[in-house]
Amino acid sequence: MLKKGFFVHTELSEEEVNKLFSTKVIGKVGDLPIKKQIPSFENKSLTFCSYFCEGYEKGYHSKGIVFQTKEKPIYAIPTDSWSFMRSGVWLPNHEQFVFNSIEEMLEKYPKGIQFEKDFQKYFQKLSPEEVYPTHSKQDAELFYEMDYCNKSIKEKPYNEVAFLTPVKIEPLAKFSNYEELYNFWNKFKE
Repeated sequence: MLKKGFFVHTELSEEEVNKLFSTKVIGKVGDLPIKKQIPSFENKSLTFCSYFCEGYEKGYHSKGIVFQTKEKPIYAIPTDSWSFMRSGVWLPNHEQFVFNSIEEMLEKYPKGIQFEKDFQKYFQKLSPEEVYPTHSKQDAELFYEMDYCNKSIKEKPYNEVAFLTPVKIEPLAKFSNYEELYNFWNKFKE
């Protein structure tokens, strides 16, 4: 069963937020895929957002919209997909952290910090050359040593959810900063 929560689409201008409230659709038919999507979805036109729920209630600092939808995502991951890349190359076996549904992701990682610990263990088993295959051996070792996955973990509880574009939505609220979003969250979870 899905934890009580809602979807958040951020990094929007006020004009974009107002448009989503009036059209009730995110994305449009014919949108092109972004250049660096998870390889198994690289040719699909996707809309990205996050599922804001207990265990994943931080990491959103810009303007955006809160919404619900009846549409099913095509994947959910307990971080931003860019965490699976270094120097434009996908980390080997990153697919183990890509889930078919939000429920599946939350069952394995009910809190973002649990994912961060597993991701760090996974990362530290990779060789520098696997993480930075386009670099010289010396540079790969240097970049690997400096990588945030080899430092102490700081909780980064956010996730990425992808839908095929376009997505029909039910807008719930607008927010212009994290404080407004968190206030909405506190009222929502009551």
